[in-house]
Amino acid sequence: MVDLPLDKVQGFLEKIRPFSDLPEQTLREVAATLLVDYFPKGEIIFCPGAADNAFLYLVFSGVARCFTEKGSERDTLRYVSERDHFGSEILLSGECRYTAEVQEDMVCYLVRSHVFLELENRFDGFKKYFQTLTAPLSAKISAYRQPRQHVSPEPWRDKMSASQFETAIEVLIGGEPVVCDPEATVSEIARLMALVGVGSVIVTKDKMPVGIVTKNDLTEKILARQRGGSVPASEIMTKSLVTMDHKGSCFEASLRMLENRCHHMVVLKDNKLFGVISQHDLILLQGANPIAVVGAINKQKDVSGLKKCVRDMFVVQQAMLGEGGGIGDIWALMTNFRDTLTKRLLVLAIEKLRKKGKEPPVFEFCWLTFGTPGRKETLLRQNYLEGFMYKDPEGEQKTGARLYVQELADMVKQGLLECSLLHKKTGKVLCLPESGWRQRIKELVDGKVPPDSKRLRMLDFRGVLEQWGMVDAFRKFVFEVLVHQGGFLKRVKARNDPDAVPLCFYGDLLLTAKGFRETLELKHDVLVPLTDAVRALAMEKGVMTLSTIERIHGLRDSNVVSVRQAADLEAVYVWVMEMGLHGALDEEQGLDWILDPGHCSSDEKRLLTEGFRVIRDFISRTCH
Repeated sequence: MVDLPLDKVQGFLEKIRPFSDLPEQTLREVAATLLVDYFPKGEIIFCPGAADNAFLYLVFSGVARCFTEKGSERDTLRYVSERDHFGSEILLSGECRYTAEVQEDMVCYLVRSHVFLELENRFDGFKKYFQTLTAPLSAKISAYRQPRQHVSPEPWRDKMSASQFETAIEVLIGGEPVVCDPEATVSEIARLMALVGVGSVIVTKDKMPVGIVTKNDLTEKILARQRGGSVPASEIMTKSLVTMDHKGSCFEASLRMLENRCHHMVVLKDNKLFGVISQHDLILLQGANPIAVVGAINKQKDVSGLKKCVRDMFVVQQAMLGEGGGIGDIWALMTNFRDTLTKRLLVLAIEKLRKKGKEPPVFEFCWLTFGTPGRKETLLRQNYLEGFMYKDPEGEQKTGARLYVQELADMVKQGLLECSLLHKKTGKVLCLPESGWRQRIKELVDGKVPPDSKRLRMLDFRGVLEQWGMVDAFRKFVFEVLVHQGGFLKRVKARNDPDAVPLCFYGDLLLTAKGFRETLELKHDVLVPLTDAVRALAMEKGVMTLSTIERIHGLRDSNVVSVRQAADLEAVYVWVMEMGLHGALDEEQGLDWILDPGHCSSDEKRLLTEGFRVIRDFISRTCH
């Protein structure tokens, strides 16, 4: 071991977390205490047992393998390479539980035990960083993920006048809320609206909101029905109020209004009435507001107009990413956007057919979406399967009805293609009667077609536009078929291969069961294997939920997986999804899910490696 020039050591420390977060003076002090050592290939740096003279090893060059042994079998934990570190667990516990063996000649800076412990005592961030390394994976990922703030002048940022995530809805409250008693007549309410200049009045009882009356209520429930002005507010008010605390974000308010299909929201402060905000208030706040986008979609008269709305949808998605929006919020909003656009395409198609003298048949029907949108994990990218389901027509109606729905489905398909929401080469829109859809499921379950990932996406579905509970009936049918055909579930579980998930990283290469690769395919290497395994287990246990996250929660609540395992699986799934999205945002390119290990930090490689292990263990234990 030899001492090193301080400037060289300090420069290296500035590139390694958590040393990079320490004050410059502290770094100089630490640099003066470090040692350097050389380890040739094949040397064992440490092995399990008590550790009297332990160090924190900071890798300057070379590669070492960290592994555990059980008999003759070695289980690789990870490989450490340049700018990574290892040995902190030994310093904290005084005991070594794994072996570190040099794979390529290695040079390391060594942090002495007393220096490491002193830094822990002086700097909470330093201490928390290393303590987190021994926490469950979900806690590690949570600690690592930081709100991402982009300050570059991206084109979409010009359309965002303020951050929806930072602006509280209280800034939209212009004054005291306008209220009335439940006994107030509609004539009194109308005069009050005109006098104050508002579009809604909150109905209160004992100073607590119990309902809301809007201008639409007066028009639809009084004028349209030719009722008199003496009708009390209690008869026409909407009782199911959508409320939010005054500190809630404008984005959350937008999302809640869209989900509940309401135009007004009651704002509370200390659980008391504070004010009312409307969709119009949020639209004025920002030009790229989600409510404005949905409103624009519903006003379009042709596909060319909807294509412009898709660009606005993309603006909102990118803005949410840039402002640190969570993947759950993005999924919810993009699902709402896509569903609204699909419904609009259906309306436009029906209107176009009517102009040709073709009226829709009188029978039950619904539009289905599959795969990622079917799980409500929607992103603005091309889907592979959509569908139209209708009740089997009878008698004279049979031929004409089938021709009509096929033409309708073809028109919607063309619209989705033009809006870049359906894959141009492999995207399909199946138009089948209810019996046809059931036959497709039977063919899959009976083994007449292989249960690959593409076909299994048929099991991830929901209704976008449905009538009379057709989708619920179809989902019940699917689960009944699965219960009676246990062989199908065995085949599905058997195809879930833990070796489809990578093992770890070796420097800037990805190590898989088949060897080394230069890239990590986030979708096919991580997301698809986890989604397939969770789906298979959920079907076996009768968990009838839609999304991968909901299925994980259902398996947890049914005690099929532990609370910790569920939290780890959810954390990996969400984080990897966000990595793909942020990668596309940073590189200003489409979403290709390709990650270059050379662009990953040592922390990201460590977390991904542990994530690989969690997924591989889950597949091995539950599907084999």
